This record gives sequence, C-alpha cells and structure tokens, in this order.
Amino acid sequence: MGGRICTHKTIINLNLKQMKNYKSEYGFHTPTRTKRNFKKIAKATKISWSDASWHNDVCDSMEHHIVQGIKFIQVFLPNSNKFDEAKELFNTFSINDSNQNILLNTEDIDEVIDYINTLK
Repeated sequence: MGGRICTHKTIINLNLKQMKNYKSEYGFHTPTRTKRNFKKIAKATKISWSDASWHNDVCDSMEHHIVQGIKFIQVFLPNSNKFDEAKELFNTFSINDSNQNILLNTEDIDEVIDYINTLK
C-alpha cells in the first residue's frame, strides 16, 4: 500500500454548472475513474455526497456533511493504478475528517465503504 496523503486546505463544493466549466461532471483529474468510484461509494453508503474536487489538488475528492458528530468527511480518490509520489500518482483512497485528520488510508474501495457505514 502506498503512503499517500492527498489533501488540500480549501474545501469547495462545486455545483454542476461550475463543474461543466471544467468539462467534467465528476472531478477534474480522472473524471471516468472518479465517476465510477463516486457512484459506487454513494450507492453502497446510501448517503448524499458532493464533489469536493479542486483543480489545484493532485486527486479528486468527495465529501459528506455531518456524520456522527464529525463536521464532514472527505474521501480523496485514487488517480492512478500505481503509487508514485514523485509523479503525483496515488492508488489509494484517503478518508479525512473536517480537521484533515486521516481516518483511513487504503487501496480497497470496500474498506472505504465499510468504514463510512460504521460512522452512520
């Protein structure tokens, strides 16, 4: 497993109109991969998510507000099948809380889903 921490300090929810300005409904960096992961996580967790991707991040992300006392959680999504920090390629998911504390870092999307479902 890679030791990636893909985070950003500015959290911005982008509405669909804003996303279309970037030519993608899902994320900026890897829209096809992001859409697949976003939909799988949203369907399996049965909670509402918003795209929190930002163009100056190295990977796309999604967030959910108010989970068991946590202001929000953010899931940073993989942007590659391999880990190469020097090239900003990350093959892991990272779940962070509203203080940017890492709650989970894994290559397995099912671990992400299981962890989120324990917070509900």
